[in-house]
Amino acid sequence: MANDNQPTVGSGDTGAAVEQAQRALRRTPDTTLAVDGIFSALGLVPTKRPSIDSISSRGISWNYTTFLNIAFLMVAAVLVLRFLRTGGPAMLRMMNTPEEEMAQHDHALETE
Repeated sequence: MANDNQPTVGSGDTGAAVEQAQRALRRTPDTTLAVDGIFSALGLVPTKRPSIDSISSRGISWNYTTFLNIAFLMVAAVLVLRFLRTGGPAMLRMMNTPEEEMAQHDHALETE
């Protein structure tokens, strides 16, 4: 289902956006294979998976990933607060406004 006032892409469509999406989709398998090859060459792909019993018997513990998760949650909270305090929601609403309605606004940064 398409969003109101948003472009859609159909079979046979052309244009810059379609070409950009096609380039991204063509590159994705290459990147995936490259990352897999690098990890395999460095021996970072596990050869044996742990059993479910060994995972469930460990329980919850505090380790370095716990502290990294907490640190990144704090960074995310700061970024969300900054987004809210600097008018982020209003900017997103404006970006969803049709171009015809935006024609009446003065754009001081435009150059001739």
